[in-house]
Amino acid sequence: MKTNVIVFVDVDETEQSCYSYREPHFAAARRRGLFCLTIARKNRSSLTRLYNDSDQVILLESLDEQSILASLSTLHSTYRIKALFCYAGQATRFGQIGVIVANICKSLGLTYSSAMSIGLCNDKFSMREALKEKGIASTAFALCHNQSQLIEQAEKIGYPLIAKPRFGARSAFIKKCHTLRELIEHYDIYRADFDQVLSRDSFGSFERPTGDGNFPGATILLESWIDGIEGSVECVIANGSVHPLIINEKLILTDRKNTILENLLITPPESFSSAQQQRIREYARLCIEAVGLDNAIAHFEFKMTSNGPIVIEINPRLGGLYVSSAFTDIAELDPWETYLDLLLNDNSIAERLAQAWSRVNRCTDRYAMIALYPDSPGRYREVTDTGTLQNKMEILQFEQLKDGAMVTSETEEHYLLKCWAKVKDTASARSLYREVSDLISPVID
Repeated sequence: MKTNVIVFVDVDETEQSCYSYREPHFAAARRRGLFCLTIARKNRSSLTRLYNDSDQVILLESLDEQSILASLSTLHSTYRIKALFCYAGQATRFGQIGVIVANICKSLGLTYSSAMSIGLCNDKFSMREALKEKGIASTAFALCHNQSQLIEQAEKIGYPLIAKPRFGARSAFIKKCHTLRELIEHYDIYRADFDQVLSRDSFGSFERPTGDGNFPGATILLESWIDGIEGSVECVIANGSVHPLIINEKLILTDRKNTILENLLITPPESFSSAQQQRIREYARLCIEAVGLDNAIAHFEFKMTSNGPIVIEINPRLGGLYVSSAFTDIAELDPWETYLDLLLNDNSIAERLAQAWSRVNRCTDRYAMIALYPDSPGRYREVTDTGTLQNKMEILQFEQLKDGAMVTSETEEHYLLKCWAKVKDTASARSLYREVSDLISPVID
C-alpha cells in the first residue's frame, strides 16, 4: 500500500532562515498522518534544518522543472503524492520557484495556484501592469535598468517616490526618495550591496536587462508615493472565491537608510470606518481576481488614501510577524491547516471560511503586533529582560532572533524581537510598544 505524502521544495539556503513555513505545514500534515518529504538543491548550505522535520530529503543538482519532475516520477512506486508546494512568496536566483512548482502541479493534476498568478504577484512591475490593463486604481510606476533611465523616469513620476527592486523580500532596498540626489544615492547603494544582504537570493534570476527584463543590482522599480494610512488584508482564496478576512492597520513605520520597517500594527483597525473596511475588502478582492490568484492564502498590502485604497503589493503567501496568530485568535482558523485543506481539495473549506468570516465580523477584541529591529549591524547575541515580557499579561506570545545571527540595520528587516499582544485600543498599543522598546536591550557584537 502506498504512503500518502506531501512534498515541499525548499529554496531558503541562508544561514539564518528567512521564514518559518515548511515546519508548521509539516506539523499540520503529520497530524493528518501524512508523510513529509523535502526537495532541495544538493550544493546548498544549511542542510541540517531540512532533516530536522522531514521524513525524507531529496537533493538535486538543479531545481528546474525537469529535474523536479524526474525526481517525483521515481516516487510513484512508493508514495501517493497528495500535494506539492513551496514558499511561493518570492523569487529566487534560480528563477521563480513558485512558478516552477505551479507548472509541475498542473502537469501532475495537483491543486495549486496558477503559474501566471504567482508570477504576477512576485513581480511588482508586472502586478502593476496587470492592474493597469484591467483599469484598477493603482499608482504611476516605471521600470529602470540604469541610472539614465532612473533619472528620466523619476522626472516623469515626480517626488516623493518609492524606489525598490522588481523582486524582493524583507523590505530590502525600499526607500522613499524626496529628491534626485536621494534617489541616486539609494540606487548606488543597491548596486553596490545587493548581494551582501540576507535576502540577496530574492531579487530574482538574471535576465536580459532591457525592456521589461530583470538584472539584480541594476533593475529597480519606481512608484509614485501613495499618501495614506498603510495596512494589510489577510485573504484566503478557495475555489475561485476571494475571502478578505482580517485587516491590519500599521501604526508605526520607520524609515531607515535603505528600507522601511514595520514596528507596530493593530487589528482590527481603528482608523478605518466600517464602510472603509468594506471598501478595502472589495478592492483587495478586485485586485486578487485581476491577477488570477486561487488556492492560496494571500497577504495584500495597501494604503488608504482620500480617494480609496491603493495596492502596494499582493503576496501569494501568509503574512509575517504574527499574522498566523491573528488567524487563530480572531478568525479561529489555523492558517497552516487551511492551506493544506486548499491543496488537498477539502470540500468543507467553504463552510469553515464562512464561519471564520462570521467570527471576524463579531470580534470585539483588539490585538497588536510589535517588532524591534537593530540600531547597528553586527552579530546578535541576545535580548535582555525577556523575563519581564513573560510577566506582562497583555503579551500573548513573543519570539527573539536566534543567538549568533548576523544583522544589518539599514537595508532589510531583521526582527530582534516580535510580540503578539492583546490591547484595548491604539493608545494602549502605542503605550505597550514604548514600554517594550524601553525594557528590551539587544546585545550586538
